[in-house]
Amino acid sequence: MLSYILSSILVILFCIQGFLGVWFYFKRKSNVKYIDSLPNKSYTPNVSVILPFKGCDCNFEQTIKSLLEQEYKGKYSVYFVSSDKDSEAVRLVKKLTKDSKIAHFIQAVKDDVSKYRSDKVNNLLNGVMNAEPDTEVYLFIDSDIVPHKSWITKMVQPLQMKECGVTTGSAWVVSEKKDTLLMLAARYWDFLATTMITFPFTKFARGFSFCLRKETFKKIGMEEVWRNAFHDNFTLSSAIRKHKMKIVYIPNCLVSEYFSIHGMEWVKWVKRQALNTKVNFKKLWSFGFFFVTMPRLIGAIGFIVAIILKVACHFSNPIITVMLWWPVIFAVTSLIVIAAVYRDRKSYDDYSARPIDIFKLLISAYVSVIYCISSLWAVVSNKMEWRQLTYHEKTPYTTVTISEGDKK
Repeated sequence: MLSYILSSILVILFCIQGFLGVWFYFKRKSNVKYIDSLPNKSYTPNVSVILPFKGCDCNFEQTIKSLLEQEYKGKYSVYFVSSDKDSEAVRLVKKLTKDSKIAHFIQAVKDDVSKYRSDKVNNLLNGVMNAEPDTEVYLFIDSDIVPHKSWITKMVQPLQMKECGVTTGSAWVVSEKKDTLLMLAARYWDFLATTMITFPFTKFARGFSFCLRKETFKKIGMEEVWRNAFHDNFTLSSAIRKHKMKIVYIPNCLVSEYFSIHGMEWVKWVKRQALNTKVNFKKLWSFGFFFVTMPRLIGAIGFIVAIILKVACHFSNPIITVMLWWPVIFAVTSLIVIAAVYRDRKSYDDYSARPIDIFKLLISAYVSVIYCISSLWAVVSNKMEWRQLTYHEKTPYTTVTISEGDKK
C-alpha cells in the first residue's frame, strides 16, 4: 500500500511542470481577451523607457537601435543610464543617439544612503529621477534585450485599468553563436520560469521588461524600496502584491535576450538566477525548487537506479515502474510547456518552428536537468560571480554586496 501511495505522489510531482504549462496556456488566453476588451484602443500615455547598462552586452547595438525605432504613436523617451563616465558602451550609446531627439544618456551618481544598493537598481533610480516631468509610465528594460517594434504599445495597454499594477513580458534566450543543447536547455529553463509568471502562488514581473504607471510607482513607495535593494523586479513584484494590485503578463511580448556565454558558463548563469530568487523572492524559489527542480532531478536519478534494479536485480514494485516511465512523462509535460510558451515567439515575427526545432528543445529539456545542480548549488552557496565582480549575501534586501578585494 505504501508503495502505491508513494508512486502516486511521484506521478503528481512529475506532472507539475505540465500543469504549469496548461495553467499558463489558459491564463494567456484569458489575458488576450482582457487586453482585447480594454475600452481605450488608442491609449498612448507619455512613456519613459529606462535602460540601465554596464559594458557592451551581446547585441547591445541592436538593442539601442530597436528602442529608437519603436512604432509607438504616443510620446516616448529613452534613458540609457550607466555609472560609467567613459567606456566602450557609453561611447556606443552616444554615437548611436547623437542625432536622436528621444534618446538621453544619464551619468548615474550614487549617494551614501545604502551600501547594499546594486549598480543596476541605482541606475534605474537615476533614470526615474531624470525622466521628463510629464512622464506617465515607466518602462524598464535590460541591456541584453532586443524588443520588437510594437513592444511599447503592447506593454502599456493594460495600464489604462487602475487595477493593473505592472505589466510584464518574458524572454527568448539567444546565444551569439550557433545554438547548442546547453543554450537551448537554458531557453527551456526560462520557459519554465515564464509559466510561473501567471501562477497565483508565484506571480511576478520579470526583470527583462516590466512597466507601471508613475502614480503606481509612487503609491507603492518603490523609490524608497529601491534605495536599499539589490534586485529590481522581485522587490517591485513584492510591493505590487502587497498593495493587492495585478501583475499582468503580456502575450506577444516575448523579447529576445542575447548572451555571449557558452558551454558550462550556462550552469553559473542558472545558479545566479536561482540564488537571486532564493534571497529576493523566497515563495517563488521554494515552489520552483521543491515542485519543479527536485522532481526533475529525482526522476532522472530514479530512472537510472530503476533500470539497474530492473535489469540487474530483476526487482520490481510500483515505484520502480513509475521511475521507468519518467522519460515518457517528462517528454509529455515538456512538450506542454514548449507549446504553451512557444506561441508568443511566433506571434510577433512569424517565426515558425520546424519539427527539428521542437525536437531539439525537447531534447534540451532533458539536458536542462543538469541545471538542477545549479539550484542545489544555490542552496549551499551565498556567493555569486557576475560581470567580473563577486557578490556575497548580506541582508534580506539583497543577494550581494560588492567585495572590493574580488574586483578584477
